Amino acid sequence: MSKITINSISIDPDAQKSTIAFNSLMSSDSSDSNYILVQTDVPLNRSQKTQLINLDAIILEYVPENTYICRYDLVDLNVIRNLPFVKWTNVYLQGFKISPRLLVDDSLRMSGARSLIELDSVETTILHHPQTVVATLHRNVVINNNLRERIANAARIDQESMHFNGNSVQLLLQAQYLSDLAHIDEVRHVEEYITPQFFDSKAVEILQANLTYAAAPLEGEGEIIAIADTGFDKGTLDDVHSAFTGRVVKLYALGRKTASDPDGHGTHVAGSVLGDGYSETMGGEIRGTAPKAKLVLQSILDCSGGLGGLPGDLNDLFSPPYNDYGARIHTNSWGAANHGVYNIFCQQVDQFAWEHRDMVICFAAGNDGRDSNLNGIIDNGSIGAPGASKNCITVGASENNRPEQAKPYSTLRVYKSEPIASDGWSTNPEGIAAFSSRGPTQNGRIKPDVVAPGTAILSALSRKAPGNNTFGTSTDPNYYFLAGTSMATPLVAGCAALIREYFRKQYNHKPSSALVKAMLINGAQDITGQYIPSEAGDIPNFAEGFGRVNLTTTIGPRTKNEIVVIKDEDTALDTGDEEKTEVEITEEKSTLKVTLVWTDYPGEALQNDLDLTVRHEEGKERHGNMSPLSTGFDRCNNVEQVIWQGINPGKLEVIIHAHRIIEPQSYALVIRIIDNKTCHHSSS
Repeated sequence: MSKITINSISIDPDAQKSTIAFNSLMSSDSSDSNYILVQTDVPLNRSQKTQLINLDAIILEYVPENTYICRYDLVDLNVIRNLPFVKWTNVYLQGFKISPRLLVDDSLRMSGARSLIELDSVETTILHHPQTVVATLHRNVVINNNLRERIANAARIDQESMHFNGNSVQLLLQAQYLSDLAHIDEVRHVEEYITPQFFDSKAVEILQANLTYAAAPLEGEGEIIAIADTGFDKGTLDDVHSAFTGRVVKLYALGRKTASDPDGHGTHVAGSVLGDGYSETMGGEIRGTAPKAKLVLQSILDCSGGLGGLPGDLNDLFSPPYNDYGARIHTNSWGAANHGVYNIFCQQVDQFAWEHRDMVICFAAGNDGRDSNLNGIIDNGSIGAPGASKNCITVGASENNRPEQAKPYSTLRVYKSEPIASDGWSTNPEGIAAFSSRGPTQNGRIKPDVVAPGTAILSALSRKAPGNNTFGTSTDPNYYFLAGTSMATPLVAGCAALIREYFRKQYNHKPSSALVKAMLINGAQDITGQYIPSEAGDIPNFAEGFGRVNLTTTIGPRTKNEIVVIKDEDTALDTGDEEKTEVEITEEKSTLKVTLVWTDYPGEALQNDLDLTVRHEEGKERHGNMSPLSTGFDRCNNVEQVIWQGINPGKLEVIIHAHRIIEPQSYALVIRIIDNKTCHHSSS
């Protein structure tokens, strides 16, 4: 297959060769653009990348299939086309630049990848009124006065009304000028701007954090957790809600003059992460998953109730808590409902994670799970952004176990078919919350990564916010119930803090974010679902991702015969490199669970592609995320997992192979063997 897909738009240089020629889409040279597409037969190795560099073709980004976006300032394309490994070369086509979601035809806006040829004949204009858009620039672009002037002239606006953020610009655009904006050579693509919104201690028991507390002194001590949300309580450090006494380090007021929380969402989220409260009338302790951690909170609520405090570049959101206060976990219960599109926010998340390998970034999956055709099954493809990014931990919502607080999903007025409509929303912890956004992303990646309870969650109530009983009845004015992936995400962020604390205290090791994510996923529990057919299914799937977080299987207490082998970004691989870890199993009917996670280079598609293979000495092998009999490999995800149950005794090789790399790639690996008395391992 030679199909090239960028910005959810595809062209096939082989199958559509004559059509491409008929539509005059092949350029004889690159005199009209400094950006070209180079498609190859196989992933580029070191030597081939060097050959391109020697011809002044600088690789900027990988896009499927086997295609590289390159900066190329010369005119002659034949020197590139004549390379023996090059299959097809052309300038970066204008047809890739305008998102299908900006088209008049609604049927094209909401579907998956569309043919560039087909879209070329469609009226490429947004609905007939000015609309806020984001123009994302190619990776190496330097924003100078000349570029600012050309963009302003193309959009017919004043330069002062444009907002440059990193390698993108946000502006209000009239429909007739969209094509002019797209014709600026430095523009990679133009997408619609979707306004972010908030994704509105039984849960601790379901995550089995209480067992971890009892077995080991792990409660998040020494961890600084940053939260971007509506605000915190009264907005002061010296008079705080009793659940946070002595543990609020810094409050940032980014959207208003104060960091107070008149909404309540932010204080509730903070309580789920690290609250440590008590309520006589609500049953005693009300704790988050990391009740000894400290808090840095960024209030992004503006005066109109929106998220006006969000910076245009999320690097400016993550950097201050990271640099000034040592926060290594940043949790976010907000996002844009854009159906899994990899937008500029996703790129910024991936960029920060790539450059700060120890920063764990969590995002809510979204609350856009819907049964649009009324068949009683929640539709796929509703993941929000930045939850669609590769390097964050995206969290969906499972049900809590609070039947006394349950109301039927029909109460939310969007679920009208059975078995969902009459089902209580907090009656079965083996079920997925109906509202929880489902994967995959627009380019096919598995999301969410994990799930945690997100219905009828009891947590702290801001003393500046009115409580309500929509999602459960509280008899304590300091605490109230909320529901949403907003509530599930902070629970997972707190679990991440315990994993970091575990490695610091047990191994004197500061784990990478990839290892924290690998540990969460390796320890996650497959849930059965509550309907027929199941809304979950075998992991990984698009409802629960890799399962519900379980701290006991993640960091203990472990069973007597459980063995865990860990590698954390020890080496960096290039195309064709391979590393092996050998494991010997001596007990019958063992279960092997291997999880590979890497922080990928920022970009819409998977930039660095590693393959996970588990090979038994008997000759059988399994591949990450593939069915047991498959000989293929996952080409979409930077999380791969093999679960091998009932495995025979013998020696195993866990092989990490670098299939395609544009920048040297490290990785985290977790190997867990259950019900095995003895095990020996070595690495090569």
